Amino acid sequence: MPALTQEQFAEVSEKLVIAKLDRLSRNLAFIARLCHPARWTRSARAIFLGTAPHAGGPNAGINAQSLRLGCAEPGDQLPSSARRCAS
Repeated sequence: MPALTQEQFAEVSEKLVIAKLDRLSRNLAFIARLCHPARWTRSARAIFLGTAPHAGGPNAGINAQSLRLGCAEPGDQLPSSARRCAS
């Protein structure tokens, strides 16, 4: 295997660094969307209110559909099952 010249090595290493930074930025963008404080607050509030005891009987908990509906923001597109639940 022939040795790389300094220019070839710089070109290859630059491509590798750019590819690594691209993957890292995509991952960080996903984590930033996932870890947005308002999303966690909405989720916590929906779980807290959805699992609160009801007068006159035990509470069965909260299902995923109710949690999605509780976390929805104005303008969000809800799945048809959640739309039926909301109406």
